[in-house]
Amino acid sequence: MTATNAEYVQCAECVLRRKPLFRPLSDAEIKFVAEMKTAHVAVRPREHIIETGQVGAPLMTLYEGWAIRYRRGIGGRRHILSFVLPGDPVAAESALLGKVEYSVMALTPVALCVFHGHSMAELFAAHPDLALALYRDQLEGIRSFDFEAVNGSTGDAVAQLAYLFLHTFDRLDERGLANGNVCPFPLKRADIADRIGLSTMHLSRTLAALKRQRIATLIDGNLHISNRARLARLVHYPAQDRAAQHAIL
Repeated sequence: MTATNAEYVQCAECVLRRKPLFRPLSDAEIKFVAEMKTAHVAVRPREHIIETGQVGAPLMTLYEGWAIRYRRGIGGRRHILSFVLPGDPVAAESALLGKVEYSVMALTPVALCVFHGHSMAELFAAHPDLALALYRDQLEGIRSFDFEAVNGSTGDAVAQLAYLFLHTFDRLDERGLANGNVCPFPLKRADIADRIGLSTMHLSRTLAALKRQRIATLIDGNLHISNRARLARLVHYPAQDRAAQHAIL
């Protein structure tokens, strides 16, 4: 990772912690997390944050921007596993397992909080409620991935794209990053194709179909969902559940 120092953000002043999406931390938890944080860094677009097989990568949280988590398949094709958005952990596996089996690359300019001051074992010992909340979030991520594998990635191209649009929009909306029916979507077509396993030509035809039917379209790096109900019916998208709060370091 080629990183430069960014303006340091104190944990107690973190704007992400004020979002309803994230679980409030007690004063003692904030103090411990502040002791964990050792740096606030910036990474340029299309630069790697971590790479497959990297050992000893520090635990990080994405503070600003977008990144992708991906692996290479047979023949070297890139398979994007997920988008990393503000508040998401980066390299959590490294903190517990020693290395990661995927790469993370910045899509836009990103800022990252780096946590190297205490180990995860110390976090579990000192603040088990926070540690367990982080662990539950990891399990929820697996559950979401499983749902997408069954409902979003095994249907036709329209269903796959519909799920991607809706799921990404809702994740951004939870973070206060959507405006009405519009949200940022700073992806190249190759990124979208590698996320849902389509060729760029097939993707272009699918995007054109959704635009022609006035359901959803991409304009200047933004996603416009004109008819959410119709888009949701294309993939049997589940009703939104905003009850659960996520843990954040």
